[in-house]
Amino acid sequence: MHPAREEKRVSKDSLEDENDFEFHREPGHLVRRLHQIAVGLFLEMSCESDLTPIQYAALNAICAHPGYEQREIARLIAIDRTTINSVTRRLAERELVKREPVGRRIDLYPTDKGFELLDRSTEETAEHSNLLLSPLSEIERAQFLKLMQRLVEKNNSASRAPMQKPERKKQTGD
Repeated sequence: MHPAREEKRVSKDSLEDENDFEFHREPGHLVRRLHQIAVGLFLEMSCESDLTPIQYAALNAICAHPGYEQREIARLIAIDRTTINSVTRRLAERELVKREPVGRRIDLYPTDKGFELLDRSTEETAEHSNLLLSPLSEIERAQFLKLMQRLVEKNNSASRAPMQKPERKKQTGD
């Protein structure tokens, strides 16, 4: 092994102090780790509703916008068309939403069961947010959320599935 590489090798002991490994301070790595933690906490706290974070986002958007086309919901929650298709199929299998094909599109409608689950899940997600942000003071929480929102908004176009607001309220007929 090259001597310079040997000096840079990371031992198990040095991993205990994250400052010894500069990659741990990289923004992309930190965002990825925070996402892992957020998803883990979400799944732990939403065991009663048995929803994934993406399913929760989709159900939330469908309940807020009944009758929106599947692609519009995908744009609202910033996921790709393949993912929204599998997510809404799973929600429909659980009878939380109805998928109504209209020509080449699929309009989505929440069911009573979907509205009820969303109401129950809202409490779980509030607990999730509080737990996730618990290491921060109230002022830090507000700053952190404001900065995250700015990063997401300013970098939206760099996403594989950028968030887009629907151009209209609801399609009819077609």
